[in-house]
Parts: sequence; C-alpha cells; structure tokens
Amino acid sequence: MNESILITTSNALEGYRVTKQLGLVRGITVRSRSLFGNMAELIGVGAVPKDLETSASTGYIFHITRSADGKTWWASAEPALYGRSGKLSFYLDAAGVRSGDVGGKPLVIKN
Repeated sequence: MNESILITTSNALEGYRVTKQLGLVRGITVRSRSLFGNMAELIGVGAVPKDLETSASTGYIFHITRSADGKTWWASAEPALYGRSGKLSFYLDAAGVRSGDVGGKPLVIKN
C-alpha cells in the first residue's frame, strides 16, 4: 500500500481523514494518491495552507522537502523567535515526528 503524509496546522483537510495527531504537527495519511511535494507545490494544490510560507500566523518557520527521486520526503519546523514563539524544533518524516530544544535551530536527525 502506498502511503504518504500531508502536514497541516488545522484540525482537518477537506477530502482527507486525520489518522494520527502528532502534537504541533498533525499527520494525515493519504491512501488514494501520491501527494509528495515541496512546500510551494503543496501550497499550489491547496494541500498546505498558504500562511505557512511565513511565520506570521504560527510563530514557526516550516520546510517541506521532497527527495529528487520523489520517493521520500521530510519536513521541519523551528521557532521564528526562539523563546517567544516556541522553544522546540521539529523534524517529521515517514518514521514519525521528533522534537527537541536546540536553541531555535533546525533539529538534526542522525541516521
């Protein structure tokens, strides 16, 4: 079964069912089609809210990246103003969500 995950800051994404709450970041599993994309592509098709382009509405800087071969993806978020908009940085991929306080820098995941 081909599964992909969409990232949203809302409680719902029209046409999809939330299957797991991941704290600050929620995962939505899509079984019917592949929607891997980078931030701009996902915003363009309405899968990710446009307000995630800036930190104004969330206090976090979000990044969504698709691998060159299109088979994997990862996302990250870090506070725009460490200590004011948040302290935890997040990293999300098919394995799940990891978070940590790394002084507002991107969370580095070591394989």
